[in-house]
Amino acid sequence: MRGLLHVCKEKEPKQLDQMAVSISEISNNSCEGWNTSFASLAGHHHPSFWIAVEALRKDYAVVVTQITQHAGGQLPKKRQRRGQKQLQKRFRTLCQDFVEDRKTLEEFLVAVGHCIRFE
Repeated sequence: MRGLLHVCKEKEPKQLDQMAVSISEISNNSCEGWNTSFASLAGHHHPSFWIAVEALRKDYAVVVTQITQHAGGQLPKKRQRRGQKQLQKRFRTLCQDFVEDRKTLEEFLVAVGHCIRFE
């Protein structure tokens, strides 16, 4: 959320794609995906040593396969959930409205607040 406000408060005319990239870079931890996939390969979050070694071997095999596919021009499709896609679209629209002075700061913050869900 901090990234969203930082990008929008500048009020510089930016491309929406650049704002979306800035938002996702700030709010996404690059290691989080690997940790999740490793836990999936290991079967649980606190594996024994030998189960962790086997999971690392499986991870290595996956990475080698991905590198080979990438070298052959077969790029992986990035998975994006429908809800996340809709939320990003709402944030882009809100940022655009704020940058173009169609919304005040108060209206913008209220609208962003309505987009937040606590689980």
